[in-house]
Amino acid sequence: MHVSARSALALVLGFAWLGATADELKSGPEKRMAGAFQVKAFSGANTGKSLCYV
Repeated sequence: MHVSARSALALVLGFAWLGATADELKSGPEKRMAGAFQVKAFSGANTGKSLCYV
């Protein structure tokens, strides 16, 4: 019984710590890319064509 209570407490504390640090996690670049950029399509209807994204 004590082992399961300790495991439950550790699990709750682990989730609490993850919630506290979730604000620090970022996805993607901080700044926007400047200007248009060219890519070459390798699949779909535009295969082989250069495409411009803004």
